[in-house]
Amino acid sequence: MANLIAPTLDLFVYDIRKEFGQTLEDLRSNREHFRQKLPATYDDSSWQRDRDFEGEFVELLSDRTEINSLSFMAGDCQGYYYPVRLQDVYGVLISCSARDKSFPYPVPWLQEAKVILEEKIAHQTVTLGQTWMISAQLDWQTSTHNNPELLAKECYSSLFPQYDWQDSLKSVNTFLGGTIFELCQYNFNLPENPEDINLENYITHDFEENHHLIIAIYPSPEIASAATYFLDDWLRLWCSHHKTLVSYSQSRLLKQILENDIIEIQQYFEKFKKEFDRVYHFTQLDLEWQNLEDIFANYMLDLFDFKNQVCKIKESCATYSQHLENLEAVLKIEQLTADLSGFKQLVSQTTQQYVGQIERDWERLQEGEKLLKASLDLLRTEIDFYQVRNQRDFQQQAIATGVGLGCGIAVGAIAYRVVTTETPSLDETTEIPSPQAGIQTLLTPDVWAIPSIITIIGICTGIVTGGMMRLWLFWSDRVLGSR
Repeated sequence: MANLIAPTLDLFVYDIRKEFGQTLEDLRSNREHFRQKLPATYDDSSWQRDRDFEGEFVELLSDRTEINSLSFMAGDCQGYYYPVRLQDVYGVLISCSARDKSFPYPVPWLQEAKVILEEKIAHQTVTLGQTWMISAQLDWQTSTHNNPELLAKECYSSLFPQYDWQDSLKSVNTFLGGTIFELCQYNFNLPENPEDINLENYITHDFEENHHLIIAIYPSPEIASAATYFLDDWLRLWCSHHKTLVSYSQSRLLKQILENDIIEIQQYFEKFKKEFDRVYHFTQLDLEWQNLEDIFANYMLDLFDFKNQVCKIKESCATYSQHLENLEAVLKIEQLTADLSGFKQLVSQTTQQYVGQIERDWERLQEGEKLLKASLDLLRTEIDFYQVRNQRDFQQQAIATGVGLGCGIAVGAIAYRVVTTETPSLDETTEIPSPQAGIQTLLTPDVWAIPSIITIIGICTGIVTGGMMRLWLFWSDRVLGSR
């Protein structure tokens, strides 16, 4: 088994500070979430430095909170916390190294250090990503284990035994005479129904099944010591790395949500195509309209978020590339040897695969927006059509009722006049009837028959004429109106 000289295991942890569209309350919640990863000895007055709005790299340390106050001892290991803010991201480097810098430690020492670091962050969830970085010197006293790649393979198998080296290896770089291996497993699995999940929680949970590991093997203690001066550069670089991958993962999930919305929109289209001639109740159409409006609002918000992911990927990729260029410039000024071309593969992969795929998806999803607008216009037209039809039916019913009522009254009046003209009046009788005779006359059927018959004639006339008017209006609306 290989040995490590002066081994160090660093954990770079990144949490979202504030995203576009988040409120002040969200910022406070994100800050508290990150604060839980720091020890109780951390001086909270250091958060005053977080008020620097334009700070690209801000150390969240004050004069009273130094690295020494954030150090710890655990078994044969010693370490420290180094919290920073990288624009809209919180980051903390938790370093764990062997106390004896000259004693050769077996590779399984990394497992002990990994457990210690995981306990230090109390197994808190990570909202952006994390990177493990192994730094060690070759054990030149053992000639069989002075090969950097063989040593790196043993280190990887010790920390992540379930993964294959060849499948995880992304790049090999040289740095200050040492060799840096980059290994990564980032498989984002899309859920079957993305509507029922929380986007951030799902991606956060997915981090637990992936990893990003850097193994730096140096040839001497002097070079290993000099490499520690570049920890700030690694903090910046891995932050941009994770922002790029997370934005791409969010875009994949949003794409699936948007595609599901398009399927639902298409179902609406098919429904209206089949049932276009059916007479809908207005209330049903109004409910359909409200439902489709909700889909449209959610679609537009998700589409905006999708477009935002494109911008975030391009920005993160550009920042990642700029950090590499700055690091190479510093190395050149200091006349230090390095070849970091392997790290640039993320830039080419982002440009060719991620950005290209998202922009193609964006064009297709915009067509979904047009389809949704067309569906809204179609349904709005249907609602307006039935509103006009209901109003026209009401007007026709009112006209028919008015005509029927008028005709009934007119016929009743004419019939009454005819009947009363042919019946002799009281003035033409020679005898004045007695009160008893008058009562008997009122109780006879002939007195009530005449008004009843007149009323029935008027009602029947109104019904017939009203019905005929209704039929004529219906016929003229359907036949003459369609010409």
